[in-house]
Amino acid sequence: MPADLAWIAQRGGLPASAVLLLMRLAKAAKQRLSDVVSATQQYLEKLSGRSLFSYLRKLLAKGQDFTQKAGDLQTQHKEAQLQQHLTHKAQDMVGQKFENRDRSIQIEVDASGMLRETRNGNSVMRFFSENFLEALAARRLVPVQ
Repeated sequence: MPADLAWIAQRGGLPASAVLLLMRLAKAAKQRLSDVVSATQQYLEKLSGRSLFSYLRKLLAKGQDFTQKAGDLQTQHKEAQLQQHLTHKAQDMVGQKFENRDRSIQIEVDASGMLRETRNGNSVMRFFSENFLEALAARRLVPVQ
């Protein structure tokens, strides 16, 4: 049984055979049960046992395609995780200063989590981003000592 469907059996009270039957019904409907469950999880969490099984069986019988919605939810989840990661990194790095190898660019992590980039005496505020972390990892930016 796929890991993303295990909660249906554990918390939803469905036996593994019922989950496998639903997977077979989903395949017959040219869908993935994982996509249907992911797209409708907020409704499914309130159900258990036979009502959960019946609800999923009816969803599969409708012929509605849940692939797009499941993909959108997954993308939103990944973006939220990335944003949370960047926020925590920015908080951890407040006050630190970095510069490129030739010292033409200086970057300071502001208390608001923004980056103050100074180049040739001109300062610009930028959002804390993945690109900044990648530059640190690639050693294109090094800490000012």
